[in-house]
Amino acid sequence: MHRRSFLSLSAATAGATALGAAVPQPAAAAAIGDRRPYRRPKDAIVASRCGGWNPTDTTTTLQTAINKALDQTHQSPTTLFVDRQDGDWVTGPLVIGFDPDHLKGPHPLTIVFEPGTVVRAKAGVFDGNPLIFDTIDVCLITIAGPATGELVSGITIIGYGATLAMNKTEYNAGEWRHTLSVLSGDKITVEGLTLRDSGGDGIYLGVRYDRPRRESIGQTYCSDITLRNVRCDNHRRNGMTVISVDGLRVESCEFTGTFGTPPMAGICFEPDPARTTSRPFKLLPHSRLKNIVVKDTAIRDNVGYAVTINALCLGGAPPECAPLTISFDNVLFGATTAADLGTFICSVWGDNGDPTPREEGGIGTGPMMPGEVSVTDSLIDSRLFAAAIRTQAMPAGTDFHLTFTRTAIWNDAYSRAGKYQPIALVAVAGPDVAKKFGGVTWTDCVINTNQRNPLIAGYPYVNDSQSACTGLAGNLTAYLPAPTGSPTLNVPAAGNTLTIEQFQAPNVKDSVTPMPQVSVSASADAVRRGDTVTFTFTRGGGDTSRTMAVAYSTTGTAEERYDYDGLSGMAIFKPGEATTTVTLRTRRPDLGNDTRTVILEILHSDAYKFDAQTRTATVAVR
Repeated sequence: MHRRSFLSLSAATAGATALGAAVPQPAAAAAIGDRRPYRRPKDAIVASRCGGWNPTDTTTTLQTAINKALDQTHQSPTTLFVDRQDGDWVTGPLVIGFDPDHLKGPHPLTIVFEPGTVVRAKAGVFDGNPLIFDTIDVCLITIAGPATGELVSGITIIGYGATLAMNKTEYNAGEWRHTLSVLSGDKITVEGLTLRDSGGDGIYLGVRYDRPRRESIGQTYCSDITLRNVRCDNHRRNGMTVISVDGLRVESCEFTGTFGTPPMAGICFEPDPARTTSRPFKLLPHSRLKNIVVKDTAIRDNVGYAVTINALCLGGAPPECAPLTISFDNVLFGATTAADLGTFICSVWGDNGDPTPREEGGIGTGPMMPGEVSVTDSLIDSRLFAAAIRTQAMPAGTDFHLTFTRTAIWNDAYSRAGKYQPIALVAVAGPDVAKKFGGVTWTDCVINTNQRNPLIAGYPYVNDSQSACTGLAGNLTAYLPAPTGSPTLNVPAAGNTLTIEQFQAPNVKDSVTPMPQVSVSASADAVRRGDTVTFTFTRGGGDTSRTMAVAYSTTGTAEERYDYDGLSGMAIFKPGEATTTVTLRTRRPDLGNDTRTVILEILHSDAYKFDAQTRTATVAVR
């Protein structure tokens, strides 16, 4: 399946990626260790009793169990229990709701994977091409309605300590073999699962299409989707791709290790063109990116980007698709491992240089959709040679807004300068793109960098004298090696009210700026499973009147997203605050009565220092 990417990796990066030389693939993680037995839900359908288990192929057993559970939802709420075996559940493609003989009923369906369970893609059977066949032929699990357009609604998948895994090393081409594909699904919740090693995306939220012309069937978006304590690791294309959704909540999740084929992002938002894929082109309903919240989540160590938002195809969309609303709250946008373009990427308007009408195969033109992308109390960690923030074709003076509030940027380019400045605002060509681009507001934000001014650069389209960067507003504090008074922006003053205060970085030798010191403590030495504990970070010795981020890791015998909810790995001191807190919510998915420990450790940063005695805090979970 050809997927668009409005950005492309540099030739050097793409070449190294293709060869697998410069960027090593993440090592495969072992399944969760041995746990005490899990109490099965009462009256559950047990997968192994629907045909038995064997170590070579359990496709029939699992699909039979799913169909039986779907049939029962016509009479009552139903639970399907996938029990742990001596080996993996090896399977071909599995479908939920697609078979007209086993439609989802009105009652809810809950699928529970026992801790330690691994469902693994069978080698050699995921070879279908979704341009010819239906997408369900190539994904490990697909939730989608039948060709008659019925909506699949009311499914919860719980998998604390369980893994859905494919065989990434087998998939040397393509980008469509997703681990979990949800097509036009409604009221779908996924909780506690680890999804690994796909040939495409860990999670794909798209539209139920009829192949090969990609004509939509039924509802043209997913709705009311919740992901909680989910981990997506080592996927070929993206950790998660969002095509069309109205109502998505992502909390306490992690997206890591994407490597294989561009864009290789942690999360990629990219609506499809609102037309069929072949002549004669037929217009389709527009996609939508509405009511999306990502919070308490870590997105790091992906080869491409942490997040890309490519909403070019929403130009000219009708009012029912608006507004575009994506909010990030307490999110770590972690360093990428190879990309030279940026960590946080946003492109929302214009035709990207293609004025062709949709009826003739274009991706779409028209007014920008109103809305807002907001980033609050978060950390953008751009440690290599990428820009921290890069926008493309972002219009100024419209009803669309990109805002950053109390967000810290760490931009350390090591030994070489970045291809772009730490914050890069780029125009594009085309008759319908915004002449006035920019349109970004920062409020109480801070940047720590080893780069020199300008820190914010606008890149007008070179052959258009009317192209200008404007609409930059708010306030930003910059810590850099040598604040000589040179401009922090290389954009015209007209239309820009952004103020930037410059200070010498505290980590520079003989700096006049005091280095803050950070410590951490726990509210209790031990808690019972199900209770919460508060970690308190304290800063002192520096300027507490400004936003500051602290990064941390968690280790110990307790496992994140199993024994306790996932954490973002960062915390924000708000202006004027000497302390900030992180809440740890514990659980015990298994029946074990052993004590498990959580060790929180402050990580190194050029923005602060710490003392070895107060760098860590330990809590026992009993």
